[in-house]
Amino acid sequence: MDLLRGSSLSVCRNGEWLPPPPYCQRLDRTKANDQQPPPIDFQVSGQWSISPTGVLLVSRSSTIHLFCFYQLDSGKPRWESFSSYRSYPQEWITEVNQHRFANYSVLQLTILIAQPEDSGPFHCILPNNRRNSLHLQIRDEYCSPIANSSPTLNIHYSSTAGPHLTNKSHLFLGTVAQFSCSSGYQILNQRPLICLEGGHWSQLAPTCTHIQCPPLILHHPQLHCQVSSYRPGSSAHCSCNPTHELIGRATFKCGLDGHWEEELPKCREIKCSMPSLPPPISVKTHVPLFSSTSVINPITFSVGHLLLLQCPQSYLLTGSDFLLCQPDGYWSELRTRCEQICRFPGQIKHGNTIHPPKDHYLVGERIFYYCDKGYNLNSENILECKNESLWSKSKPFCKKD
Repeated sequence: MDLLRGSSLSVCRNGEWLPPPPYCQRLDRTKANDQQPPPIDFQVSGQWSISPTGVLLVSRSSTIHLFCFYQLDSGKPRWESFSSYRSYPQEWITEVNQHRFANYSVLQLTILIAQPEDSGPFHCILPNNRRNSLHLQIRDEYCSPIANSSPTLNIHYSSTAGPHLTNKSHLFLGTVAQFSCSSGYQILNQRPLICLEGGHWSQLAPTCTHIQCPPLILHHPQLHCQVSSYRPGSSAHCSCNPTHELIGRATFKCGLDGHWEEELPKCREIKCSMPSLPPPISVKTHVPLFSSTSVINPITFSVGHLLLLQCPQSYLLTGSDFLLCQPDGYWSELRTRCEQICRFPGQIKHGNTIHPPKDHYLVGERIFYYCDKGYNLNSENILECKNESLWSKSKPFCKKD
């Protein structure tokens, strides 16, 4: 129950529609009076549709009821047509036996066994000559069923007359064809088709293609993904280089809707923090894995980074002299020990040590001195390495007999 306001035809000129496109004004049948054009409605027993230009298209031999809404106590409207084929019965009905017209007063015009000669405009005219019109066209024009050579494409027809009146071998003007695909397939171009005047469909039928998930676009150079296929149910497995940890799901599937069920994971660089070293072990220097340059005093270290360890000068470093930042973000096991040592106190004149001298001696080790023939030691010949890198006594000397 709308009224077209403006021109029914607009032409595109220089990128602009002229005249401006019209609009539809809602007519309120609950306020049907002589201050507005009368609302019009219709009922068809048969196949019908509304053309793009607003014409009511009805198949032959249908029965048509046209309804003009108006207040009975405000005067009597009338239906008017210019058909020379026949006249049409009109009657005033205070209660229409249809749920959508219930409790309204209408002037009804009836067209029985409609024929092409009944085509034309029908005007409902109020006592003050305000009017509203409905353009009727009676014609038998049909579209053939859409040719479908694809076993995966399903076609569903519907029309304004209802599915029980839709003859699938002769599809009336305005019939809408909608499409779906079998499981595992998706439709290209979801637009429905409409049976147009001339008996042809508004466009070609769509096609069905296998549902596939889109290729994975990897933005992080450290991320690697392997895909078994892009069909629904297939899996993608992602991993990072050993220097990085995976943030997100490592394995995810292609969903039935053609979308991956999870977002792509990300790779975050693994870091080791500065280790806490037992004294007197300390860091001598650090060696990065992939670069000859590095921060002088870094706080965190990448995987593969080496810390070179050292002991004070009066200590001997035993075990390994480095720590390695591992892929789990932890340092390798500390196997470094700093052991106190005593340096060799030196040889004595006219004498020697029982064992060949060493550069250093561990705590508890001893040196045994002796004198050449004709000489005697001035004191005990044994020196023992004690804590604090000190010998138990000064080295002796040899004196002549």
